Amino acid sequence: MTLQIPMSARLVALILAFAGVVALAGPRPATASEVVDLHGASAQSFVGSLAAQAVDTLTDADLPAVEREARFRAFLTDRFDVPLVARFALGRHWRMASEAERATFTDLFEDLLVVTYGRRFGGYAGESFAVTGVAEAGRRDVQVHSLVTPLDGPPVDVAWRVRPQEGGGYRVIDVAVAGVSLAITQRSEFAAIVQRHGGQVSALIAALEERLSPQQLAAR
Repeated sequence: MTLQIPMSARLVALILAFAGVVALAGPRPATASEVVDLHGASAQSFVGSLAAQAVDTLTDADLPAVEREARFRAFLTDRFDVPLVARFALGRHWRMASEAERATFTDLFEDLLVVTYGRRFGGYAGESFAVTGVAEAGRRDVQVHSLVTPLDGPPVDVAWRVRPQEGGGYRVIDVAVAGVSLAITQRSEFAAIVQRHGGQVSALIAALEERLSPQQLAAR
């Protein structure tokens, strides 16, 4: 199955830059092959529609920044499990954080993604995005493979780990570009900040707050 959807390679990179969490421990009700049989085709359609939605709603160069960020936030929370992504990004420090720190970090993490990436979706230039297949990814998830072809370079392999949701539908929980999970890069950056400050999650929270303007913090 191949879905051809025009999409900028830069746009895909922006989407991928925040996505990605490893599978969490929990019930494993089916074998990997059964999950692919049950969800493979639907998961491919989900990834294809994700690309189409991004192009349709986020790539208008004339869209005001405030409106683009609002649309991006809605897109983000609809297609990705942001709280789970935030938990993975904080890594082992999540267990050491207080409930208040966890909540604040999750909010700031979402805000930072919206501010950083939401305004950058005006660079659509007609590059192509193709969903090319599906494979097993453990016993709960499927991995949807795709190719992003820029106008001036070779195709880039992008693999999306997709998890079926209990209430129906899907969420992206991990993404790998050319075999490298971008989530791990973000996790490493956050871990370095926490470690430089004696393991204090509050230091990471302060660092994220510094990246946001008072207006952006107040608009949450």
